[in-house]
Amino acid sequence: MKKRRKLLAVGILFLAVLAGWATGGEASGHPSERILDQADLLTDREESRLSQLLDRYSQKNQCDIVAATVDSLGNKTAQEAADDLFDEKGYGTGTERDGILLLVSMERRDWAISTSGFAMQAFSLDGQTYIMDQVKPLLGEEEYFQAFQTYANLSAELVEQAREGNPYGEGKSSGKPVPLYWIPVSIILGMGLAWVFGRIRASALKSVTGEKLAARYIVPKSFHLTVRQDQLIRKFVTTRRIEKSGSGSGAHTSSSGRTHGGSSGKF
Repeated sequence: MKKRRKLLAVGILFLAVLAGWATGGEASGHPSERILDQADLLTDREESRLSQLLDRYSQKNQCDIVAATVDSLGNKTAQEAADDLFDEKGYGTGTERDGILLLVSMERRDWAISTSGFAMQAFSLDGQTYIMDQVKPLLGEEEYFQAFQTYANLSAELVEQAREGNPYGEGKSSGKPVPLYWIPVSIILGMGLAWVFGRIRASALKSVTGEKLAARYIVPKSFHLTVRQDQLIRKFVTTRRIEKSGSGSGAHTSSSGRTHGGSSGKF
């Protein structure tokens, strides 16, 4: 009897070890879903396709690219909700937890981006604006699958660019650099177009003749000079703060104490 109980205890312990080993990657490492459609904006087929796309981009660039939808933010701001979701779900690859998350809330049509680790460098505020300028119109038109697909494609593009040492922002743009030979070509084309338009404008003035003396343009006794004085009574000075361009990442601290970048707005 004691032997049977001992064997049973060993068996339970063995099963517990197996269960911990099987789930340990998810608990301490990486969640399996990079698309969380709690607001049910996508069909099952769209969600599956988007999940595959996000997984492929994330694994290729070693940087999580995540999309999430919710019905309501509760008592949080969109930025707080995005940061907390990133932390609670364990997103981010590597020791720095590199990743970006786009959260869409339907209650008041809010969106927020949360970045972490290397993604804070890859996605400056300029980069986030570049992405959302193309995503927001699609969200407004309720083209949710196209919106998240565009977000995934652009995010992967900016991560790859940053991995190559050319992060978006600070005067840099997305895409390949312009070849140097286009500089003289552009100058020559510009000068040529200016000469053509100048000749066209000049040809329209053939009926106009020049006049050497300015007096011919003045009507006699038409000019009368009067003396007037203005006295300054008071002076008002208006100042305003000029915001810097969005070359930073929007760094801040989440409720869990972790550092995130990000931005938020309405669609």
